[in-house]
Amino acid sequence: MQSDETAKAFEYAVEKQLLKVISDIENLKIYISIDTQSESVLDELGFQFNITEYSSTLPIEAKRNLIKTAISTHRKRGTVAAVRQVVTDIFGDARLEEWFEYDGKPYHFKVYASDVNTTAEQALLFKSIASSQNVRSVLEAIIINLFLKNTVYAGAVTQVADMVNIFPPPTKINDNNIFTGSSLQIADFITIYSDVEMR
Repeated sequence: MQSDETAKAFEYAVEKQLLKVISDIENLKIYISIDTQSESVLDELGFQFNITEYSSTLPIEAKRNLIKTAISTHRKRGTVAAVRQVVTDIFGDARLEEWFEYDGKPYHFKVYASDVNTTAEQALLFKSIASSQNVRSVLEAIIINLFLKNTVYAGAVTQVADMVNIFPPPTKINDNNIFTGSSLQIADFITIYSDVEMR
């Protein structure tokens, strides 16, 4: 058969097709390598799995989380577990509290979240909850914890005087700074000047 031209042509054709199939097998690994896929592939998978909460504008980690749990979430949709899963997939440290956990009205629940800063993120949080909760349950509140970085300036006086004035430091002040002042002794007059009063 090795010298038969027909057999050699057949071998060549079969080998070419087998090599093509073998190279395509690599593409099947996509489902076990979500953490290394590009955003364009993730967007296709989000569409393929019909993930209601999925958006191309989400951070890449949120996209990966939603895709990894898509099948499980679809199976549990309409349950508390599904709401918890979707909210934590997108917003990380978000949590859900049912009515009996905070002594509320039956079938009500609250969602606590942080890092929800824009109106778009708030709308996405609300949409995510609505798409995964059951019809009977009532969302009572969404409680968002915001963490702001501020500079605190404090001044104190420890001597007796007829008049005590407390001034902020002579540095550039922005709206996020907080000034406090206190007197540790009794005085006839205590005046605390803020940046607004000094302008």
